[in-house]
Amino acid sequence: MAEEREEKKLKASTINVFQKIAVALMVTVAGVVTTLISLNFHSQITQLKNELSNKEVELVNAYNLLTKLKKELNDTKDQLDKANFFGERLAQEEEQLIKIYNIEITQLKEELSNQEGEIQRLRQELFSPKENSLQITKIDSVGGKGGDPFDDYARDKDSRLTRIEVKSGSWIDGIRIQIDGNFFEWRGKGNAKVEGITIDSDDSVTYIIVYYEPNHWINGLEVHTKNQSKTFGRTVGTRTQLSVPQGYELIGFHGKSKDALDQIGLTVRLK
Repeated sequence: MAEEREEKKLKASTINVFQKIAVALMVTVAGVVTTLISLNFHSQITQLKNELSNKEVELVNAYNLLTKLKKELNDTKDQLDKANFFGERLAQEEEQLIKIYNIEITQLKEELSNQEGEIQRLRQELFSPKENSLQITKIDSVGGKGGDPFDDYARDKDSRLTRIEVKSGSWIDGIRIQIDGNFFEWRGKGNAKVEGITIDSDDSVTYIIVYYEPNHWINGLEVHTKNQSKTFGRTVGTRTQLSVPQGYELIGFHGKSKDALDQIGLTVRLK
C-alpha cells in the first residue's frame, strides 16, 4: 500500500512538473508570438509612416506646382490684358494713320493736279510758236512713248539746216540732220536704207507730216519744203502735221529714239 501511495505521489509530482513545463512553454511561445506580432506591427507602422511622409512630400510638390501654375496663369492674363490694351491702341492709331494718309493723299492729288496744270501752262508757253530770248521755239513732239530724249538743232544763229537723212523701211529706223555740212549722230539704231533731202539756201522746210503708232514708233515722214517734198517709210497709222510757223525756219528736231525713231518734234528759229 505504501508503495502504491508513493507511486501515485510520484506520478502526481511528474504530472505537476510537466504541467508547469507546459505552462512555461505556452507562456514562452505566447511571448515570442506577441514579440513577433509587435515587431510586424511596428514594421507596418514604420512603412505607413514612410508612405505618409512620401505622400506629404508629393502633396507639397503638387501645391508648389499649383502655386506656380496659378502665378503663370495670372502672368498670362496680365499679358493678355496688356496685349488687348495695346491691340486697341494699335487699332486706334491705325485708324488715325489711315485718316491722316487719306488726307495727305487727297492733298497730294490736289497738289499734283495743280502741278499738272502748271506744267501744262509752261508746256504751252514753251512749245507755242513765239519768240524767246534765244529766238528758238520747240513745237510739240508726236509719236510713241518709248526711247531716250534727244535735241539736235543749229545752236549758232548764223548756222542753218542743210540736209535731213532718214533710214527707213517698215518704219523710221533713224534720222539725223546736217548743219552747215556737219552731221549730227543718228537718232535710232536701225540699219535700213538711207535716203535724204537737201535744203538749199533758197529753200526751207514748211511742214512735216508724221505717221506713227501712239504707243510705239514713227512709221513714216513726209518732208515738205517750198520747192520739193520727200516721203520716208510708210504712210500708215496716226497722221499729224507739224508746221513751221510763219516767220520761222526749221533748224532741227527733238524727240525720243532708241532702236528706232519713237517721237519727233520741230525746233524752229525766228528768221
